[in-house]
Amino acid sequence: MNILAAAARLIPHSVVSDAIGGDFERAERVYGIKPLEVHCFGAAPALRVIVTSRVGKRTHPVTKEVGKYHNGTDYSVPVGTGVIATEGGKVVSVFVDESINGTALVIDHRPAGLPFLTSYVHLSAIITPKGFLYGKTDKDEVAAMAASLKGSTVRRGQLLGLSGGKPGDWGAGRSTGPHLHLGMKRFDGATSEDVESLDYIDWGMVEVAERGPDGHVRSLPQ
Repeated sequence: MNILAAAARLIPHSVVSDAIGGDFERAERVYGIKPLEVHCFGAAPALRVIVTSRVGKRTHPVTKEVGKYHNGTDYSVPVGTGVIATEGGKVVSVFVDESINGTALVIDHRPAGLPFLTSYVHLSAIITPKGFLYGKTDKDEVAAMAASLKGSTVRRGQLLGLSGGKPGDWGAGRSTGPHLHLGMKRFDGATSEDVESLDYIDWGMVEVAERGPDGHVRSLPQ
């Protein structure tokens, strides 16, 4: 049974606009998006996501290290795709433009009664109580915006930010191309294990496919 569910709908422009406030026009100029073209990861009808890497050992795509453990699922989506919370919870960590994870959020869902922790990595922007955080380099401003988000409560389907991952871009971290790294830990008492988010998200009308070792993309059963 699916425990974490993403609302199968396109988040209205008014919700997006309210969430990022006066910075929306600037974001629109930066990303070249129109209001009704803001698709949401795991939420937009007719949106297709492609799994490019799963949990487990792999050859690292950047370092080429063989047998490197990968603690999440990578979904190939265009830069600027809206990323929503899979369930309600509390933001416990915020990372901004770091060398490996880039810009990322970690949400603890245990306060909402679910034994999970989710992480959303390689974001090109995040929404904070102090505004839309992207491309900023002033350390004091970044610290204040990140601090305003840490410890806050989020609801299921809430817009968290925008996906990124384009190499060299702000927030991308160590990445080979646009994607969202979605990590999910399941807790059992004091222990936890990384699990496939594919198994816990209700994708609704979203088509999910996977790129195999041969490079071919095949749709996954839902």
